[in-house]
Amino acid sequence: MHPGWWDTCIGTVRTIPIPGEGLSWNCQDYVIDIWDAMLAGEMINEETWAEGKERMFPFYGQKFGGQESEDGSSEEEEEGRQGQAPLSEEFVLDSSE
Repeated sequence: MHPGWWDTCIGTVRTIPIPGEGLSWNCQDYVIDIWDAMLAGEMINEETWAEGKERMFPFYGQKFGGQESEDGSSEEEEEGRQGQAPLSEEFVLDSSE
C-alpha cells in the first residue's frame, strides 16, 4: 500500500461496524472486513488481496476441542495433554474467586 493511502485506510477502518458479542462473529471477521474494504477502496490490488487472504486463512476460525489437526489427529488423541495444567498460571482466571 502506498504511504499516501494511510489516512484513507484509517478512515475506511473507522466505518466498518463492530457487531460485538455475536455467536457467529469474531475479531478475525473484522480483519477480513478491513481487508475487503481495502480492496474495494482500491488501496490494494486484487493480487495483493488474494495473497493476503490466502496467508490469513490458516489462522482463521476458533479452535474447538475435538477438531482434527493438520496431521489428522484430534486434540483428544494427543497423549499427555489431558488434565495437564497450563504452562503459565499468569493469565488463568479463576471465576470462583
